[in-house]
Amino acid sequence: MITGVSEKLSEDAAKLVENYPGFMYFTAGVHPHDAKDFNDSTSLDILRNLASHSQCVAIGECGLDFNRNFSPQDVQKKVFEKQVGLAVELQKPLFIHEREAFTDMNLILDKFENKPKLVIHCFTGTAEELEGYVKKGYYIGLTG
Repeated sequence: MITGVSEKLSEDAAKLVENYPGFMYFTAGVHPHDAKDFNDSTSLDILRNLASHSQCVAIGECGLDFNRNFSPQDVQKKVFEKQVGLAVELQKPLFIHEREAFTDMNLILDKFENKPKLVIHCFTGTAEELEGYVKKGYYIGLTG
């Protein structure tokens, strides 16, 4: 599995997996650190096109990272919400990064009905936050 974290790296991942059909897969998304580079005119169409690739198995890595803030929080939220909307539209699973953004993460995810399966893979929150995610049926991955 190759994780796409930007348009360029998602495109690179798509090219690489084509050498290994049925063996390698990828995700297509814009990581919160790279949200500042999201282009409102083109990025969503690029991700939609990548998501149609037979070896693309999820939208992501996308999400919110309020620990490092390499992109402004308002930009992260806007870009994440667009990617959640795309995943719902295509019914592709979501591969989500969340650090110190539990409340805003839930506010965005709760806007959408009929969400596909999702994993919050960079979980570093509290036991209560973990319980909140698990009660909603979300899968959890712990950061190393």
